[in-house]
Amino acid sequence: MSIMLIPPLEDIALAAIAVGLLFLVRCLLTIRRIRTELLDRPPFWSDAAAVGRAGAYGPAAEPDRRHAMRQLIFGVVVLSCGLAIAAFLIVTSVLTPFVQRGMTV
Repeated sequence: MSIMLIPPLEDIALAAIAVGLLFLVRCLLTIRRIRTELLDRPPFWSDAAAVGRAGAYGPAAEPDRRHAMRQLIFGVVVLSCGLAIAAFLIVTSVLTPFVQRGMTV
């Protein structure tokens, strides 16, 4: 029987933030790949906003658009989970002295 060790919550938060950022970078690289295939495109950020619309880049780039959308959704979800855990850790570390002092009074 093996003992499973759970990593500390700080490590989980840091890993989730890093993985979320990596997925967002993958999304941006996919958008860049779409832009290189389609030559005369509007500025980059309007292309990034068009990822959510079906057929925004034409039928030829639809698989890449869906891939970018999946990367964006997964990156946002994982990044927000990591930031939520980090915020929880910060709030608990700030409030712990007040709660402990209130319990001894």
